[in-house]
Amino acid sequence: MPQSENKKETPIEEIKLEMADLSERVETIKNNIASQTPQPIPDINDIKQNINTYGSWIYQGVAKVNSSVPTHKPKNREEQFYLYESGATIRLYIWVNGTWRYITLT
Repeated sequence: MPQSENKKETPIEEIKLEMADLSERVETIKNNIASQTPQPIPDINDIKQNINTYGSWIYQGVAKVNSSVPTHKPKNREEQFYLYESGATIRLYIWVNGTWRYITLT
C-alpha cells in the first residue's frame, strides 16, 4: 500500500479502537448501576423480630429533672438519659460512645 493510504486508515482504526473502548466502558457502567439497585424495605414483622432479638427498652415513669450537668458514667440504660434544667435552659443529655452529648429543648 502507498504510504498516503496508511495515513488515512490510521485515524479510522484509532476511532474504531476508541469506540470499542467506549462501548466496553459503557457496559461496565451499566453493570455497576445494575448492581447498585436499592434494597427492598424490610417487612414490619422482620423489624419487630430484630427489636425483640436485640432487646427493646421503654422508658417508664417521670424523668427526674437535674440542676447540674452529668459527669458520672451511667450504670444502666435509664442513666444514659439525663434531663437538665437551669433557668430557661433545658437540655436532654444522652450518653453516646463514652461521653455525654446533649440537645437543647424548647
